[in-house]
Amino acid sequence: ERWRDHIRRFLRREGDPTCSGIFEALVLGEQGNVPDEVKESFGRTGITHLLAISGDHLGIVAFLSYSLLIWVLKRSEIVLLSTLVKKWAAGLTIPCVVLYTFVAGAGMSVVRATIMVVTFFLSILIDRERHLLHTLAVAAFLILFLSPPSLFDVSFQLSFAALLSILYLAPPLLREPKEEEPLLSQRPPWRRQLGQYVRLSFWATLAASVGTGPLVLFHFNRISPMGLVTNLFAIPWVGFLIVPLSLLASFLSFFFSDLARLLLQVNNVLCLGLLKVIGLFASVPFASLYLPTPSPAEIFLFYGLLFL
Repeated sequence: ERWRDHIRRFLRREGDPTCSGIFEALVLGEQGNVPDEVKESFGRTGITHLLAISGDHLGIVAFLSYSLLIWVLKRSEIVLLSTLVKKWAAGLTIPCVVLYTFVAGAGMSVVRATIMVVTFFLSILIDRERHLLHTLAVAAFLILFLSPPSLFDVSFQLSFAALLSILYLAPPLLREPKEEEPLLSQRPPWRRQLGQYVRLSFWATLAASVGTGPLVLFHFNRISPMGLVTNLFAIPWVGFLIVPLSLLASFLSFFFSDLARLLLQVNNVLCLGLLKVIGLFASVPFASLYLPTPSPAEIFLFYGLLFL
């Protein structure tokens, strides 16, 4: 809590008044200082989930930690020849994720996301990372074993509905005819990589939106068609720019205040740019729609048709 108090003071003192509340939400899990107009813009464009520390943020922190650890371990020939780098990186990533969980306040939604991420990395350690549906089922079992009322929590329902929809619906949509691989595998050109990212992100976002649509309507009576577009750039913008810079600046504020202040100033520019783009998309007519609450029978029939 002393660390959290220090980070909170640093973010409020050095951050832009409009952005400091967003930084607090991303680092500390506190949304109380996010301006109402910012919440409304995020809601209209379907990216409210970025303001709540959940599987998105834990996954991004885990991915960055895992990638950095693999890069560091591969610098040593002895390590490469004598150990399984992938497993060591997975094992060392777990403490990083747990530390972020405590810094983020260890709320129930954050703990649930941590259990899911840790379960995934444990599956790498026991050579079961390909069985993603099994990993998801184990994570759900552990969460409900520790906290049975989570079953009726909206964040639990939306998280698992989104993940299950992506795992079930996205692969058939992304399936391509097999091509003969060249003898020498070459890195595809950047335009093709960008196209693959856009295609993958679009279908994954569409699958998650369809899978969570009835639950979102049931709880909030609101859906955001614009989210299919805004999530394509907002998730990497927040996840791979604003979140890492916020975390790095918060960490460095304990030791190198000048460097931390400089990083947060850069983060202010990135955050203000994001808010301008989001505000532009939020002003588009029908970016967000209010619809009536579906009945349980309608929800059941929707998911039945989706499964078939």
